[in-house]
Amino acid sequence: MNNPGTPAATEMLPVGMMGNMEAGSPAAQALESIAIRKHGLADWQPFHYEKISAADYEVTGGVAQVLTGGQKKWPEPHTSVIVTAEEIAAEMNLLSPVAPAEAEPASSEAAVSSTVSNSSPKYMTVVLQLPPDQEGRSRLTDAFSPGKQFFGAIVAATSMENEIAVSQSLAEHCSEKDIALARQSGR
Repeated sequence: MNNPGTPAATEMLPVGMMGNMEAGSPAAQALESIAIRKHGLADWQPFHYEKISAADYEVTGGVAQVLTGGQKKWPEPHTSVIVTAEEIAAEMNLLSPVAPAEAEPASSEAAVSSTVSNSSPKYMTVVLQLPPDQEGRSRLTDAFSPGKQFFGAIVAATSMENEIAVSQSLAEHCSEKDIALARQSGR
């Protein structure tokens, strides 16, 4: 039985520390195991997680150094992976299968997150004014290269020019029908 105010064994806090697979709830253990597998680097270990959306967790880690007394320290660089609630539920089912009635809370969270309205936008446009220094420019262009993930979103495209101004100019010269067709084909 759970103590009042503590999360159930299958629930997770919105933010937490990691790095000890034997401790914590089964969900936290599953999250840690998935993150290690997804990252793929042999010595990589997670040390922190944060819930970044209704069904996504960002897990941050690195290569740990073991200090005297068995404590661990994670010097830079830190990297992160995204783990979904659906992946956690599947991992928990693999570790200890449960009856369908008991699995409802974990699977209902994934179901809620998958019921996004078809009318909601699929893309977001962000315009960044690049810093003047080459190092800053390189860090940004590397961070926002196609395929990179941020909070469950994937960078679909980038441009080093002012595409918004070009789009506005095209909108002034094209028919509304052509613009609507272009938008539909882009989704």
